Amino acid sequence: SLNWEIYYWIGQESSLDKKACSAIHAVNLRNFLGAECRSIREEMGDESDEFSQVFDHEISYIEGGTASGFYTVEDIHYVTRLYRVYGKKNIKLEPVPLKASALDPRFVFLLDHGLEIYIWRGSQATLNGTTKARLFAEKINKNERKGKAEILLLTQTEETPEFW
Repeated sequence: SLNWEIYYWIGQESSLDKKACSAIHAVNLRNFLGAECRSIREEMGDESDEFSQVFDHEISYIEGGTASGFYTVEDIHYVTRLYRVYGKKNIKLEPVPLKASALDPRFVFLLDHGLEIYIWRGSQATLNGTTKARLFAEKINKNERKGKAEILLLTQTEETPEFW
């Protein structure tokens, strides 16, 4: 039989409802899998070695999150972020500075601008990287934007004024 380890991670500024939901989902996952392990709580800045190993000891924190489900939030403010998409087998997103100089023609970049998510393909980037970036953009749209974001594909030198 498989030996499961179920971690749930709590960000430094997590609200009480987010903390509770993550613990509940960890227990639900354990029950769904029929696992006999306990769920392991990890807190930002105090992660265990075992948890850090899952990410090759390269955990990077990204500010932001989603609004609480316990109360209505009037205006949703999205933080604009730029990510470099890289890797062949295991595709990863790496946050990079939000500057035009960060765009490298060898890579695909994902610009998360709230209800507009841009995929920028450098002139030397692979089609595989573009496809993977599209999958990430669709996941962000589904999980964080409730399907309301527009995903726009741009190639190097064909950027729209809105992109800049």
